[in-house]
Amino acid sequence: MQDTATSKIHKLEVTDDTLTSRGGLAFFVKYLEAIGIVGLLLHKFAGIKKSIKGVSVRNLFLQVLYFFFKCYT
Repeated sequence: MQDTATSKIHKLEVTDDTLTSRGGLAFFVKYLEAIGIVGLLLHKFAGIKKSIKGVSVRNLFLQVLYFFFKCYT
């Protein structure tokens, strides 16, 4: 049995199964981090503080980008 914490994804395939409405979120976040957009946004908006509810600025940007991605796909 493989340890899922150390398992690596070797390929993606198409499926008809629907796991959740946010099934592609992990891959989208990895893509955003790979192209460096999150770092650029954090640098540009460095003066913004964490919200009172505890949402980090990084997570806020990821949520907004994912919202746009989901609306336009």
